[in-house]
Amino acid sequence: MTPIARLIFLDIDGVLRTWPSTCPFYVNTFGRKVPSFNCKAVHALNWLVRATQAHVVISSAWRCQGVVKMQRDLSDWGVHASIYSMLPRDTDGLWNRSEQIDWWLARRRRRYPGFTSRFVILDDEPPAYDLSDQWIETTIEQGLTWELAEVAYALLMGRQAARA
Repeated sequence: MTPIARLIFLDIDGVLRTWPSTCPFYVNTFGRKVPSFNCKAVHALNWLVRATQAHVVISSAWRCQGVVKMQRDLSDWGVHASIYSMLPRDTDGLWNRSEQIDWWLARRRRRYPGFTSRFVILDDEPPAYDLSDQWIETTIEQGLTWELAEVAYALLMGRQAARA
């Protein structure tokens, strides 16, 4: 039996970084000025990753910074998850996020025959098509809430989720 990969396609703005923020930037322990994140959203994501043992795939436009900088920034913000992968960079503006996720999943299936996944999309913007069952809609004002994290947990674990 092929194991099921649990995946979280993670946007940053509107999920971990909310607006308005009382402190849009802070200086971290390394003296770097970094955007302030919603602590409740970060705790909810940390719980979700730990509870499901899901892999994080960065879907945010922030992925253009590269995996090393993104991993360092996430760590600075208190996110305890490691980046498993990133969606392809959208340099020409031709792909929407749904197409990028479809491409990423299809590539995994080709590379790893039998690849099976359960996934959620944490994003404040809806997918363009066919992925709405996996979409957990956050808002720029609140980001990832505990209630939404519980819905994501149920989907990742293969259970029916009561939508918040």
